[in-house]
Amino acid sequence: MFFLILSLVALDPRYHTYQRMMQEIDSLALLHTEIARVETVGVTAVNQLPIIAVKISDNPQMDEDEPALLFVGVHHAEEVLGCEVCIYTIEHLLEGYDNDSLTTRLVDNLELWFIPILNVDGHGIVTSGIDTTWRKNLRDNNDNGIFDPGYDGVDLNRNYGFNWEYGGSNDPSSEYYKGPAPFSESETQVIRDLAQRERFLMAIDFHSARTGQGEVIYYPWRWGANFCIDYPFIRSIADSLAESILNDAGTGCYTAIYGVATEGNFRNWLYATLGTYAYTVEISWGCTPPGYRVDDICQRVLDGLNVFMQRATGPGVTIYVVDSISLLPLEAEVRVQNYYDPSLPPRTSDPVFGVFRKLLTPGVYSFEIMKDGYETTFVGNVNVVDTPVSVIVKMKPQSGVTEERHGRLMQVIPDYSSGVINFVAKVNESGNCTLQVFDSSGRLVTDVTRVSFADDRYVWHVPKNFSNGVYFAVFSKSGRTTCKRFLWLRSP
Repeated sequence: MFFLILSLVALDPRYHTYQRMMQEIDSLALLHTEIARVETVGVTAVNQLPIIAVKISDNPQMDEDEPALLFVGVHHAEEVLGCEVCIYTIEHLLEGYDNDSLTTRLVDNLELWFIPILNVDGHGIVTSGIDTTWRKNLRDNNDNGIFDPGYDGVDLNRNYGFNWEYGGSNDPSSEYYKGPAPFSESETQVIRDLAQRERFLMAIDFHSARTGQGEVIYYPWRWGANFCIDYPFIRSIADSLAESILNDAGTGCYTAIYGVATEGNFRNWLYATLGTYAYTVEISWGCTPPGYRVDDICQRVLDGLNVFMQRATGPGVTIYVVDSISLLPLEAEVRVQNYYDPSLPPRTSDPVFGVFRKLLTPGVYSFEIMKDGYETTFVGNVNVVDTPVSVIVKMKPQSGVTEERHGRLMQVIPDYSSGVINFVAKVNESGNCTLQVFDSSGRLVTDVTRVSFADDRYVWHVPKNFSNGVYFAVFSKSGRTTCKRFLWLRSP
């Protein structure tokens, strides 16, 4: 009788099923291949259904040196509004590109990632009408091979690895069951792996509570009597986001509130582990408002997201950390003086581009950059105003430290100020020589002109609109080839 009653409850057809979401996303991506890419980032453990992410950027097939943002819907199966906001925003960005100046600027300067439905299996229980109040995924907690609504499932937003032991419930029958171990679920593993790969600057997790407070922005965190070390920066962004979303009643806006640290949730793990400014947006009131209201809710949330996305290119610092000899990117720890918490994992520059980004409020800041085998570097009196300040840090190897990657077959000598790169090959053989530059995706960028036959010297006058990033110089002579990775970064 329990299942019969539940099966009579159906969602408004305005809400997407998983199948309809997949069809619409595929159609949109095919219409906008120049700025959209769909990637399968994981599969569900029970039904083996793909979990997809949509990347929107001006070069979606490339990993560019741009701030990356993440938006995730449906951690909790019943909270289907998150999927609707994601799809609505994706459609707005794709159709507005080249037609709306703000949208075009955002897509050109950011890498925007969307996971419309993280909890695909649980979402299916809701949209099929089996149980429209289902919250968890479908982990078979009692191993009986069937869906048992009184015992199965894990609350995905209690399954993340930071402070997992403090939050949620150990009782599998609880709606807040946190799972047998941190990251035990394939869905949370998707977020972990994608975030570690992409190093998101900011992120939003969409919810819509059946009980509790709606129209709220939660941010990290208050832990006991203390706020997180980045509280001034995180709070200012939360406030601007909240103030930009009109509430359902039309009488005010959303409210920004700190969340607690003692939960193994999306927001806390991203901030604690990777330094990502992560937020939870509780959309509207209740999980499934009538279908005729959904577009209006999505549009008002989108108004806030436009402000949020613009903030990614606002006040802050961009530090490029490179080896002083080879100018190759380095992954190094970067500490913001007076904003360093030794209890948290180190904040590091990206290993691909050597870039460290942090959003700040206007003011004067100092930084300490450290890496094993290198001298510690201090950068002081960086004045942050309305736009990101770029700083190049060339780290010197400690005395006696040599690295083979500096290369003996070829030197790459960039002159960022004049827009020229000199390549000097060190192969003393006769024969035909070629030098080609490829981007990080393996695409040929240019054939470089040889200017000196005496020492195999080549010069490339880099175009003014050429993108910063990591490239590869491939030199061939008489069947002998060497490849040299280098960073191009025009001086700010």
